[in-house]
Amino acid sequence: MFDPRHVSKDFSDAAARYDAHAVLQQRVLAELIHKGLPLLQPHAQLLDMGCGTGQFACQAQDHAVIQLDIAYAMCVKAAENKMPTVNGTVAVLPFADATFDGVFSSLVLQWVPDWRQAMQEMRRVLKPGGVLAVSTFGPNTLKELKESFASADRYSHVSSFIPRAEFEQSETVMEYYPDMLAVMRQLKAIGARNKLMGRRKSLMTPGQMRRVERRYVERFAKPEGLPVTWEILYSVSRKL
Repeated sequence: MFDPRHVSKDFSDAAARYDAHAVLQQRVLAELIHKGLPLLQPHAQLLDMGCGTGQFACQAQDHAVIQLDIAYAMCVKAAENKMPTVNGTVAVLPFADATFDGVFSSLVLQWVPDWRQAMQEMRRVLKPGGVLAVSTFGPNTLKELKESFASADRYSHVSSFIPRAEFEQSETVMEYYPDMLAVMRQLKAIGARNKLMGRRKSLMTPGQMRRVERRYVERFAKPEGLPVTWEILYSVSRKL
């Protein structure tokens, strides 16, 4: 189970530098827009659920967009695009039933305590015939890091992501880094640190960290560097 307080804090901490590091996130958002936006009429009322720095609204300027994010600093950043912005949670969306023509959510569901409840809330605020467009991370995401940390202790250092079978489309993106420190710095820069309630509360010892990195290098290193797997899942549907 995720701790919403850590979700909010990590993404607030990352807000100022997020866009400079979130290349993958921007690519996934562009793909989700490509899949979902053509299904809507001009001037549709849209919700960007988990808006981050507000990039969706900047690319959907023919529509009326309301932005929502759990991280206050992200909301402050998003509001610079002059779109209405709400600091709130997907657990209980602060909107009436059947409010929006479309709801978009890019790479958010993996950080909510109950992603199925979040999907229900997004469908609730959709009008009949409205478009729900969602992307999230699948179970192979960060698999190298997960296996490497398992060699050091019994704690869960990497989130368990959403089952692939729940989404219609998937793709795998590989990134490469010179060493494990670079991997960890990138995850911190985009707010993607461990948010599980059962995570380790104390720092790992230098010896444990060396063991993790040694496992990572021995098991996964490629000529390009240390690989990081991102499995991206997509779902675009209409509300009946």
